[in-house]
Amino acid sequence: MTIEQANMSSCIVRILRGSEGEVEGIGFLVNETHVVTCAHVVGGALNYSSYSQEPPQASVEIDFPGIPSPSGLPPRREAKIVAWYPTGITPPDDIAVLKLSGELPPQAGSAVINATDKVQGHSVRVFGAPQYFLLAHTGEMLTDRQREDAARRGQPIETLSYVETGVYADGQAVDRMPPHRLHMRGFNAQAGEGVRPGYSGGPVWDLQLNCVIGMVVETNELFDNQTAYAIPAEYLLQALSSITSVRSGTTEQWLDTLPLPENPLPLIERKTKMNEVKQKLFALKDGGVIVLHGLPGVGKTYFAQALVHDQEVQEHFQHGILWAEIGRKPTQQVPQILGKWYNWLGVNESRGESAASQGNEDEVKKRLIHKAIGDKRMLIVLEDVPEIEAIQSLLVGNRNCVYLITGHEPRLAQHRQIHDKATALHLPELDAQEGRDLMAQLAPQVVAKHPTEINTLLDAVGGISLMLDLFGRQLQLAQESDVPGAVEARLNELLQNPNRWRDGKLDAVISASYDALKEDDGQVDEEAQRTLRMLSVLPSKPNDFSHEAAERIVATTPTTFVKLVRSGLLQPIAKGRYTLHQMIKDNVAAKLGDAECHLAQDRLVDYYVKFIEDHQNNISLLDLEDGNILRALSVAADSGNMYVDLMRGAIAIAKYVEERGIYAATCTYFERAERAARERNEHDPLITILGNRGYFEEKQGSYEQANKHLTESLELSRRKHWEKTVDLLHRLAIVAYNRAEYDEAEKHLQEGLELAKALNDPERQSRLHQRWGLVQFCRGAFRRAETEENLAWEFAEQVPVGDHLVKQELQALILLDRARIALKMDDFATANTCSEQGRDKAKGIGSTELIAAFAQIQGRIAAQEQRWNDAAALFDDSLDKADKIGHRWYKALFLNERGKFYVLRAQHAKVGTTQAAQSATDECLRKAETDFLESAAMAQKIGSPDLNAFALHGLGRIAKMRNDHDKARSHSEKSKEILRGLNHYKYDALSDWVRDLPL
Repeated sequence: MTIEQANMSSCIVRILRGSEGEVEGIGFLVNETHVVTCAHVVGGALNYSSYSQEPPQASVEIDFPGIPSPSGLPPRREAKIVAWYPTGITPPDDIAVLKLSGELPPQAGSAVINATDKVQGHSVRVFGAPQYFLLAHTGEMLTDRQREDAARRGQPIETLSYVETGVYADGQAVDRMPPHRLHMRGFNAQAGEGVRPGYSGGPVWDLQLNCVIGMVVETNELFDNQTAYAIPAEYLLQALSSITSVRSGTTEQWLDTLPLPENPLPLIERKTKMNEVKQKLFALKDGGVIVLHGLPGVGKTYFAQALVHDQEVQEHFQHGILWAEIGRKPTQQVPQILGKWYNWLGVNESRGESAASQGNEDEVKKRLIHKAIGDKRMLIVLEDVPEIEAIQSLLVGNRNCVYLITGHEPRLAQHRQIHDKATALHLPELDAQEGRDLMAQLAPQVVAKHPTEINTLLDAVGGISLMLDLFGRQLQLAQESDVPGAVEARLNELLQNPNRWRDGKLDAVISASYDALKEDDGQVDEEAQRTLRMLSVLPSKPNDFSHEAAERIVATTPTTFVKLVRSGLLQPIAKGRYTLHQMIKDNVAAKLGDAECHLAQDRLVDYYVKFIEDHQNNISLLDLEDGNILRALSVAADSGNMYVDLMRGAIAIAKYVEERGIYAATCTYFERAERAARERNEHDPLITILGNRGYFEEKQGSYEQANKHLTESLELSRRKHWEKTVDLLHRLAIVAYNRAEYDEAEKHLQEGLELAKALNDPERQSRLHQRWGLVQFCRGAFRRAETEENLAWEFAEQVPVGDHLVKQELQALILLDRARIALKMDDFATANTCSEQGRDKAKGIGSTELIAAFAQIQGRIAAQEQRWNDAAALFDDSLDKADKIGHRWYKALFLNERGKFYVLRAQHAKVGTTQAAQSATDECLRKAETDFLESAAMAQKIGSPDLNAFALHGLGRIAKMRNDHDKARSHSEKSKEILRGLNHYKYDALSDWVRDLPL
């Protein structure tokens, strides 16, 4: 059986130790008879060395913590070891395969193992049984080991919260790292303790692919228990290769597990229309489009949800279905949707296509997603589209993909971009029988007892399904009340003036449903109405919000939420999460008084600002609430009196902004937070906000603004915050370095080093020496650069053990510089060694920026070795990543380097005399010219004169190869003038090159 995400527990087992049955670790079922776990878990359970080459002969005892049993304790089984891969350094290692004795307990199921390497950024879930978290099976008393563990952690026994089975923890897959492990981080367990020993052997459940992608093998307490490592699925499948019935998948096979909306309850099956739409979809070819249009509330969303869960539809589109709800704010939704698709399809590591051609970030992702889809047959559903212009970036399919677009207007199908491939289909209102069936599903007793009144109501309302849904729920609530005659009274109210419902007056129906919220005694339920009004401060569908957030904003009871859900005014979409229909939100927001509005907004801002502060490092959790967080910051920015919350929020969200690259979407909040800090003379927040603004502007290549904000922040921090002062000097040095203002950079670095030395701060001294080495490198002083990099390494080695990630980052930066210096000296062996070591460290800390830089270095090495395909893929990969994080300086640099690669390739192709050789040369020069032109344009835009000069010289080299010596001289003279103004060490060499051009 395939295990659904919600039933992950049905494949999990625990490995038990000793007579008390303490839990040693975790394992999971891979078929009806076999379990896989870690060798060291089995070794711990049997007191046997996991390094032994021979497997243990004794059996182990396991139980199934997710399977209920009559005794109340998890069912147990014995298992013997049938495959053994001892702990070592060569994969597969630290794996044990167990065979169960006895029948599998009911409700247990086997996991699917997916050997894909495209999981970077995916949300993952693991299950563990840390000793401090469990009760012994024999009773309520803690074992000695549990008491010792609690004492070691310094936590009194009486404060511990114990459960009998274990605890789940959610985190994020980062990347592969040596020795053959999957790196994961950001874990926050249900117990608030992160991931500790006791998780080993458990499956790593990818929540986007809905399958197992690895097995937990190690946790790391040095990183506050936020980091863990796993054996990748490919090695598990190797170890399980002798077991033929293991369920496995590949990336392509698992595209059909792309997340879909909830399958709606089948209240009314519009079979005729469903079959018509299905046949139209199945007949479409060459990127065809169905535009399904209809009145607001007619049931388009429900229909589309039912369609994508139809078995025939899923079988026809065998590679999967992409789903997106757009709504009224497509400019906010589309980038988020592209980001989700980007991760779901595993295109983080996409290679081979330039992300550097014309277009913004959305267009780049569109191209990469399009390439990942390839020639697969997929259905792409774009729901609630206001206009085609708004969703052009989501048209990512190929000729085998088709689109279903829903909206109010048939004119969507006439848009110039899709009109030649689009078919407009009208989703009509429910007919009389369908309307009656819907009402009968919602209020069966009322329909049976009052058929005449129901027919009159249906005639007045027509077939707008949302209206009928709200009416049916009103009548059912009246039926269930203790008030005599409540149903009759409600019917009389609805039929008193039936004309008010005609022509789809949905707003009037929503108001009627709002008015129908009653207490058991028939009085108006003012608490339910107040709750709904205050919830309208949250963004509407497709955004959703948690029960906890709703409770904090409204401060009401769970009973009230149940009543609102039953009324149809509040829609549950997943466990503990709700959404508001846009028209319902608009209707009740108009009823919200000023006092209530201010109170709800105050609570909204208070809750989400604290949420950001508490979860700054949990990027996946912030992703889940991103729409609500931005709404809270917007409210704080617009209010005029929430300046403290706005400043707190702007400071706390900085890491998330950097991680997701959402600078443009949040710049307004930072500007207003800065203004608030200035107006109130809040110097400390102002220092941080200005520093963050400058940092983000530097990342985007806005050097003038970055320099302005960083300089002001520096002046405010001097003699008050020495650590911040050093950091700001370092950041200013980076800005100066990127602008090729090397004297200015050295001035900042000198001052920073003096302060860092006084602070005895090895981390900051390492960063400053590393940057100074870069400056010397750009001056052509390679030996001096090497000396500075060596000093940087010495200080990096002095970073405390607890700051392991910081140390990794510093060493990666230094290895990057060493690789650059080695390349400059034609020492390719050293360059390759440094780049490989540095890339592994960059992957270990999950730094996309550094991974991109090392890919570019390795591309240069591959080009020198004439491994053309490898080099092209590496250069493309580096550019893809630079685009992903919005690093424009890196993009300009990488474009320049790829342009040089194409020139080198053209030179080798030109050696041939055939027509094919000439065509290859021309194509390489054309690609190089495109890269140099874009690099020059970007360098000018961000104010990086040296990169502009290098790009111009590249254009000059191309012109020379085309025998256009006048253009070659023109480009290179401009380049030479720029380098002379910078006093750049390459000026003399360029002058010689220009002088040797034929006259």
